[in-house]
Amino acid sequence: MAVELFDVSKFYTVKVADILDIGTVDQQIATLVTPSLDAGKYGIGYAFEANFNEQKNRPLIYSITGTFAGLEFSESIGDNDVGAKSRYYAFPKDWAGGAITLGLQMRKSASFSAQLDINFADVFVRRIG
Repeated sequence: MAVELFDVSKFYTVKVADILDIGTVDQQIATLVTPSLDAGKYGIGYAFEANFNEQKNRPLIYSITGTFAGLEFSESIGDNDVGAKSRYYAFPKDWAGGAITLGLQMRKSASFSAQLDINFADVFVRRIG
């Protein structure tokens, strides 16, 4: 019997758009809670585009929340950049089974005087092995 790709390759995502004027306090942007998953290898990731409204060298701070919470990251635009920046990141993770909660949290630095908008953000979990 043939096995179809989507019989084993599950994909879960939450997408949000047009989140205006991120503040200086952590804000949950997107949260995904999967159903109970089988044990295996999963790709865990996020993508977003932030509009810095021409604020140069002022960081957006973001982190993953939920099951794989951990490090904090930052992005900014430099003197030669345009006003928006996109970011995509994914990593493989062995999973023993059960539900996965994956979130993306963001804030702008206190030195950021202009409006900081999130044009879109995605968080996703997919079976890769």
